[in-house]
Amino acid sequence: MASLRKYKWSGLLLGGFTLYFCFSALIAPFWGGNDTWSDLLPVVHYQNAILKEHRLPLYTEQWYGGREQWKNPLWNFLYLPATLIWLVLPLDLATKIILIGHLLFSLFAGWKLASLFITKELDRIFAAIIFVSPSLPAYLAGHIENILSWGWILLALYFLLDEQSSAKKRGLGSGICFGIIPLTGSNYYTFYGFILIIPLLLALKNKTILGFFAIGAAIGLLHLPSVAYMIGMERANTTSMLVQFRMNFLSILSSITIGYTLPLNWETWGCIGIGVIILWLKILWRKIKELNNKTLLTDNKQIALCCSLVILILFATGFIFHLTSLFDTFRIPARAIPFIALNIFLYCLMSVQRGKSDLNVTFYLGVSAIQIIFLAWLIRPIGSPYSYHDIGVRELGTLLKKDKAQDIWINNQLPTNMNIDIGLTMLGFNLPNVYYGDMGQEVPVYGNRCGYAFDHIITAEDEGLPILLKPNNEWQSFKISMPKERLELVGRVKVNGLIYKVYRVKC
Repeated sequence: MASLRKYKWSGLLLGGFTLYFCFSALIAPFWGGNDTWSDLLPVVHYQNAILKEHRLPLYTEQWYGGREQWKNPLWNFLYLPATLIWLVLPLDLATKIILIGHLLFSLFAGWKLASLFITKELDRIFAAIIFVSPSLPAYLAGHIENILSWGWILLALYFLLDEQSSAKKRGLGSGICFGIIPLTGSNYYTFYGFILIIPLLLALKNKTILGFFAIGAAIGLLHLPSVAYMIGMERANTTSMLVQFRMNFLSILSSITIGYTLPLNWETWGCIGIGVIILWLKILWRKIKELNNKTLLTDNKQIALCCSLVILILFATGFIFHLTSLFDTFRIPARAIPFIALNIFLYCLMSVQRGKSDLNVTFYLGVSAIQIIFLAWLIRPIGSPYSYHDIGVRELGTLLKKDKAQDIWINNQLPTNMNIDIGLTMLGFNLPNVYYGDMGQEVPVYGNRCGYAFDHIITAEDEGLPILLKPNNEWQSFKISMPKERLELVGRVKVNGLIYKVYRVKC
């Protein structure tokens, strides 16, 4: 009974941290803007396909004039824990349940992973918060794929490192968890997770674990068609991204210690706290002093972590990207930071496991956990002030339906106003030019709608005629104007505080 009471308090404390971090987004009209909206457009597409058209979501007319849905590298339709909720509940409610649910799941997975190394319940609570910390910026940015995948990374490590379980269970459990990561659409985390886990797997020198890991991880191959066609494809702004988001040793240390480094950006967050870093440095210093006794290199798992740490640092600094263009798909070096942080914290726990160290673990973990709790408020998801339920979006849809619109070009739209995209997509309109990320797609301008690929244009009030068409994504640009004589004003609608003009394309 005492044990259950102890675990109940753990659940309440970790649940309280979840509510504290997500509260602003939960009470907002919608979870977030920009990437949240963009990542949800494919979800709306498969909702339309299944719930309205009663067919498998393999192709959609709503996407760039017609495109296979599974050709989105972020496509997470096969990740059933989220897909089933999105199919059953309204999009806004489902999104909040899924995102807050996965934060709770990640905290639980971190708590379980910590239990392999430390026995004190307070230490496990601190460790769970530290394990989750590197993933927190994903909730602010609205990177849904990273939110869905982080708990599976921690759970994969738990199964792999659980020495009390059989080799088959360790390999299969870890492999399945790792294979689920690409199904969430998280390609970055699959790649960097591979760099972290594979050296650990090889360090165990157990063919049974390795074989069953491969069997379990094979489930992730279901995501391969979504990314295979992009291999070797040059992504937009690769050079500038590599320069803007590459790290150095000082900025890496700053990121994992206080969460921030210059230039200030959520991409460079990897905070595991001052306490953990001091603990790590003390462990390293102790190891160095023991070097003469040849005890530094006695644990194969720690050696594996050191190897993966070096590789991850080479990616974070951009060094490997300058050696070869093979990895240019992963064009933001700073996204290796969460795995550097995870690697270092895991190394610390392995070094102090189950009371074998005289270091004051509770103090160091407590300092970091409390620091993270305070800093987390600064990077919490604050939510979007707009929703696809907004009256302006509904009025816009009503006007377009009344004018029998089908294909709509949305011009000059702010990323924060992408609730318009969601709302119109849910109403069944085709949007040939809206932002879906960089997937090598072509934005169709010309077609069979009076010579164009759209029959209506929505543009901001301050734009006069002729209208310069904008593809409204991050990687493509062109200079094509719509002549005055080809446009007829249908009406004006106020959405998100802006007045939008709706034009019909005339033949």
